[in-house]
Amino acid sequence: MPQYLMIAEKVYKKIKEDDLFSDTPTEHLNNLIGVIRKEIKGTKFKLKYNFIDFDECLTKPLDECAVKIDISLMPSHKNKDEYILWLA
Repeated sequence: MPQYLMIAEKVYKKIKEDDLFSDTPTEHLNNLIGVIRKEIKGTKFKLKYNFIDFDECLTKPLDECAVKIDISLMPSHKNKDEYILWLA
């Protein structure tokens, strides 16, 4: 778990430094995935999916989505510690 926390902290710091936090959920999640991709490049970690249609996740019922993600569990980025734990 410590390695996940380290990556999550780096991702949070990078998003905050580059001012990539957005109030638009789709934009925020796409920015987040982009930073995660860069951060895990060259490590043993990999994303499970190459593409996630966040618009679909936000507009369709969970059972109709290709990738099942419960966006309601995502905390506000303003709660730094909670957000980092969720991200890890």
